[in-house]
Amino acid sequence: MLYCMATDKLNENNPAYAPLLSAVRRQKLAALKNPQQRRASLAAELLLCYALHLEAPGQPLPPAYTLQKGGKPVPVGAGPAFSLSHSGRYTVCLLADRPVGVDMQRQTAAGGEAALQRGLTPLQTSLLQELPPARRRARLFDWWTLREAAVKCAGSGDLRRPVAFEPVAENGRLLYRLGEWRLANYDSLPGYSLGVCTAGALPNRVLIVSVGELDRRLLG
Repeated sequence: MLYCMATDKLNENNPAYAPLLSAVRRQKLAALKNPQQRRASLAAELLLCYALHLEAPGQPLPPAYTLQKGGKPVPVGAGPAFSLSHSGRYTVCLLADRPVGVDMQRQTAAGGEAALQRGLTPLQTSLLQELPPARRRARLFDWWTLREAAVKCAGSGDLRRPVAFEPVAENGRLLYRLGEWRLANYDSLPGYSLGVCTAGALPNRVLIVSVGELDRRLLG
């Protein structure tokens, strides 16, 4: 399951959250000065705790993990793999038993098409041109999140270079493949693109979690 939470109602100064924060997150929060960035970073860790509480109830909290050179989180011990992302007012979390990457991007109103198209393969460029002009911008954002998710799944990579995922149809749904990896977009949040890359099963739905529900589960 893919977990998503709006961050605008989260009280980043709530002391009850402190015991849920890993050493990695504490260090990251201490370096952030922008309140919005701090809230998003805190929300990502709390949503990870929420997901672990539901899917891995025996896993101790706060979660223990380290960061690879590229920033990919690696659990310490037998914990599940996970990936986090945030954009705008939302943060997302995904757990898996195999390498996984998730990315979210807010679809801005206009501009930036050149940056979004940078790194497309010839096949992707051709597929883009086949779409009605009104749908191309949203598809570019969707593909950008797939590229980011693939880089996160691998733990390294260069977004300036093409990521050659190819479209496939499964049970009437548009998915993508990149070697042994499967990739998919989710359109649960209007105005946002959400992409997942994994070597395992793709999540079957997006669960929208409220701050109140998170507090009830984690704080009692």
